[in-house]
Amino acid sequence: MVRFTSGSTGVPKGILMSYAAAFYNIAASQTLIGYRDNGRYLNVVPSCDYVSLVFSIAALMRDEVAVFCPSMMPAADEVVGMLEQERITDMLMITPQLLALAESGLMAGRDVSHLQRILYAGQAVTVPALRRLISVMPCELAQFYASTEAGILAGLTAQDHKSDDDRILSSAGRPFDLAGTRVAIRNPATGCDVTQGEIGHIMVSGPGVCPCKLGSDEPFDMVDGWRDMLDLGVIDEDGYLSVKGRTRDVVMYRGSIVYAQDVEERIANVPGVCDVCVHPVTHSADGERTFAWVVPDQGASLDPNEIMECVEASFGWASRPAYIEFIDELPKMGSLQKVDKRGLRARAEQMLESWRAGIVD
Repeated sequence: MVRFTSGSTGVPKGILMSYAAAFYNIAASQTLIGYRDNGRYLNVVPSCDYVSLVFSIAALMRDEVAVFCPSMMPAADEVVGMLEQERITDMLMITPQLLALAESGLMAGRDVSHLQRILYAGQAVTVPALRRLISVMPCELAQFYASTEAGILAGLTAQDHKSDDDRILSSAGRPFDLAGTRVAIRNPATGCDVTQGEIGHIMVSGPGVCPCKLGSDEPFDMVDGWRDMLDLGVIDEDGYLSVKGRTRDVVMYRGSIVYAQDVEERIANVPGVCDVCVHPVTHSADGERTFAWVVPDQGASLDPNEIMECVEASFGWASRPAYIEFIDELPKMGSLQKVDKRGLRARAEQMLESWRAGIVD
């Protein structure tokens, strides 16, 4: 079968997916949701998406009832109505859907006592946002880290969500040891594993890996049978995998390496910040500089200099954002509603070019 990527790195790729990969993802989803008597699974992810197919089949294999929302991308009020009417026990949501559901407040006063667990995935959640989710959702939460090309790789369990440790909550959970799946952190220059606690490329091997794409029999982004996720990550002493962002999101500033994910996490902890996206922009003198798009909480008044100083105090002068732009909301793309970082970077580069030319909008 062929599954297309979201296109977050450019043009969507058609991935040639084997049945072994599909069955691996079904098995991995079972470990995340678990088994329950008289389960009723609600599908709110677009039915045309492969993730919808995997988790719906997994529900049927657990002998659960699979219920489908009639809308392609149901709003929070429709989801809450389905939860109550259909007495749903578990469901999968993309991260922006879950955040919108929590922020709507529509679950208060509704009978959703039968809801046991919500899985979510699609994009990272800052620790402050995750703590808000945990405090308002009336059920267990679990998340997973996955890609079209490599399948489900790691999971932050319901038990992990009860932790008070920000290090755990900011991680992608522990990698799965399922059907021979292996996750390693490697130096792309040497091909060797890095030392524990060191950042490198996330590499994956196992049945979930799909080496080829539509139109070519040649493997892509594969090294000796391992898929290079093109994500930067680190595994700590307890086995938790932290994703530091895409390799393209690393800011190379005057010889220093700045990880956009770390800067995002710090800005997200500033009081009054609702959402944030950080990426590099080109700079003639410094190579690259850090650009941050910040969504303020409603009614909040934020000082960009204070935000810059908070980041510098945490990570040093090299990580201090050179530019901060306030925005009403971050643009999303695709069925998984990922933040459109590519579009934001293009917009930022255009803004900077105008500023350099003395054209201020």
